[in-house]
Amino acid sequence: EAPKEDEQMVGVGGTETFRFSSAAGETTLTLVYHRAWEKDVEPLETFTVEVVVR
Repeated sequence: EAPKEDEQMVGVGGTETFRFSSAAGETTLTLVYHRAWEKDVEPLETFTVEVVVR
């Protein structure tokens, strides 16, 4: 995590936590990391996972 004094600085690292609700079934979850101001540019990172909830 970023030091507290650097929290508002652009480009500072950190940790994100995502929480999802679910129902029984299967799906693919894809998260992409990109710069919002860069249009028509491939994402810097992509994370894809197959999710199965019983």
